[in-house]
Amino acid sequence: MSDLDTDVAPPRATPIVAPAARRRPIGLMLTGLVAASAVLWSDHLIRARQDLVSTIVAKNTPIFMPFSEVMSTKVEKKTTFNRLYDRLYQTRPAPDHTAFIKTSYELGDFINHELGEADPRRQAIMLDVVAVAGDQRMAADAYWALFLPDWQTKLQPQYPQYAAALTKIARDENNKGGNGILVQLAGVLRERNQPTLELQALRALHETAPVTVATAPAMERLRDVLPPQDPERVKLETDIAAYQARRDQLAASMTWYQEFATKQSKLPSAQLLTLRQTAPKGDLNAFTAAADAALINAYVKDGRLKDAMDLRAQLAQYDASDFEDSMMLATEASTAATPTAKGKSP
Repeated sequence: MSDLDTDVAPPRATPIVAPAARRRPIGLMLTGLVAASAVLWSDHLIRARQDLVSTIVAKNTPIFMPFSEVMSTKVEKKTTFNRLYDRLYQTRPAPDHTAFIKTSYELGDFINHELGEADPRRQAIMLDVVAVAGDQRMAADAYWALFLPDWQTKLQPQYPQYAAALTKIARDENNKGGNGILVQLAGVLRERNQPTLELQALRALHETAPVTVATAPAMERLRDVLPPQDPERVKLETDIAAYQARRDQLAASMTWYQEFATKQSKLPSAQLLTLRQTAPKGDLNAFTAAADAALINAYVKDGRLKDAMDLRAQLAQYDASDFEDSMMLATEASTAATPTAKGKSP
């Protein structure tokens, strides 16, 4: 055995092991994926919304995307607004302003309903209407709109112009509604605390209109605001007194006619004529004219054709100027005679 031999076992080699890889938690990885997906989806929604807004503003690209009911309604209203606005400026240069005025009122009504009556865009449209139409009848509704209380601070300096235009429209209307325009104008000016303009409107009414059930409150207002020695007030007091006497005569005729109407179909012409002669004295009115019409029918039924023709010729002279007052009295009497629900038995 050589010196190199030994009884000790040779040492074992130590294996070299690579360090173990670090394990990442699964939850953290999922969280990262979710966050990244959320960022990408949010970016997609923002871009889609921007594209939608651009499409709506452009007004020239059909929209086929599905919307919620709220979004769909908003888009529909925006489309309606744009359509009316486009039509407004397409029709404005035309020599005939009818289509422009019609579209202006449609757009004004749309703004009033959707955005509010005091919206400045509605005011601009009404101002454009009066600028185009002036004192034509088609501009009347625009003038009324411009008296809106919310706009008074800005538009009050133009009130004399608006009142003058409406007065001109009323005079052009004559008896077809002009008196009603002046009555309404005086009332609006009183509400807006414009005493000078109100007085002008009331004077214009007194120049052309009689004192009737429709004009009596305005005439009484004019009497109250005129100075005591004003010649117009003296005349107005006479007119109001005559109206009151006429109204009293109508009331008496109405009461008489209520009895006449219950008997007119039961009596022969001779007895009906006797009853007709008991009517209250005074000019022919709606109630006595109705009685004459019933008497004419009775004459024809009894073969008294000449009497029927003569009475018919007299009835043709009735001008029906009191018809409105007569109808008002009949309506008041009918309302007063109708029992209320409170007084009825269950």
